[in-house]
Amino acid sequence: MIVENAQDRPIVVTLRGRPVVYVVGVELFDELMERLRRLEQRELELSIAVAEKQFADGGTVTLEELESEFGIEGD
Repeated sequence: MIVENAQDRPIVVTLRGRPVVYVVGVELFDELMERLRRLEQRELELSIAVAEKQFADGGTVTLEELESEFGIEGD
């Protein structure tokens, strides 16, 4: 019954009254994963566009500045 119902909508499984997992049909899962992939791709494209504009406007930083900002030891 749970598997059949999960084809139409996500089913919440609880443990001691608290939600612990969702059971979802394969089609819905695949659709959600594709939506996530498209959103991540769009976010990456927007980040690149912003970086390109900043670079075009003269907004640059050195590798050493980035290493320092993120606490990375250089070579």
